[in-house]
Amino acid sequence: MATAEVPEQPDELVELRDGIRDDDREILRFFARRMEKVRAIGEYKKKRGMTPLQPDQHDAMLADRLEWAQELGIDPIEAARKLIEILHDTSVEAQQAIIDSPE
Repeated sequence: MATAEVPEQPDELVELRDGIRDDDREILRFFARRMEKVRAIGEYKKKRGMTPLQPDQHDAMLADRLEWAQELGIDPIEAARKLIEILHDTSVEAQQAIIDSPE
């Protein structure tokens, strides 16, 4: 994929954007590591006949993560809620795929 040419930017802006790019790479590394754990949980649940969605666990997890987001000063908190829900929904989908897969 070719990279589009970007007009010359002030050094400070370039540095800030480079920092965001580095942070995004780290976020994706953490996501990949998280998904490895999600798949392991999916295998665990499959072996034990469990469903991927555990409502009590979800509610406790969401409350916990939103508290962390508030402690970190994330504003708006709704952005953190959306991110957490995306992560959770993706996890449930991945676990369901594992549970539904043939032995």
